[in-house]
Amino acid sequence: METSTQLNNLLQRIAQQHTPDEINAVQTEIDQLWPALSEEQRGQIRKAVQANTDQALGQVREIIDDTRNYLVSQGKAFDLGEWITIASYERKYGVKKNTIMNWIERGIIPAECVIVIEELNNIKLIKNQPYRSSAEAGA
Repeated sequence: METSTQLNNLLQRIAQQHTPDEINAVQTEIDQLWPALSEEQRGQIRKAVQANTDQALGQVREIIDDTRNYLVSQGKAFDLGEWITIASYERKYGVKKNTIMNWIERGIIPAECVIVIEELNNIKLIKNQPYRSSAEAGA
């Protein structure tokens, strides 16, 4: 098969590659054909690979943007702007971890404002809002 026909077939396969196996097969073809190509033909391959990569990255960015602010646990989605870890709460509100855990146990932080994510080693998330103990509220 002549080089220009091989090149055209390769350019079509580059545009259609999706799976890792397809990518590896196309890369093997590129490696085999590369020495016989002119600089212009190599530029066509570079351009096709770049276009395919840009398209894939665009799809990945869309997926990341769609899921960036949500955590799904046990079929429920949680907006991570509303829920923070205990360590984050500690930094944001200047309350020590032991105090936060005490507030959770005593109900100062209501149960509906605490999530335990079993899939993440039982990490606790709390609703991102200030809480005060009854002693602080009366002061």
